[in-house]
Amino acid sequence: MHQTKPPTHVLWLQKWEAGRFREWLQVGKGRIDIDENGVATAHNYQDLTSIGGWNGYTCLMPIGVRPKDPEAQPKRPVHPADEENS
Repeated sequence: MHQTKPPTHVLWLQKWEAGRFREWLQVGKGRIDIDENGVATAHNYQDLTSIGGWNGYTCLMPIGVRPKDPEAQPKRPVHPADEENS
């Protein structure tokens, strides 16, 4: 896709390690276009992906604005089948 308009946003992804959020990584750029009917279209140009620790979530924020860190999330509960296989 040929980019005709300049980017207005930065594309971020969450880096996770050992089930805990570590940092936001800047991985691309984009913009949001709104047509005459009010329909918004996000154009993302991702130029870097994380090898590991990425849950698939990306966040498009205006240039100069960083996303907030996610709330602390509990670790996955241990299931009896997991304990048997340990």
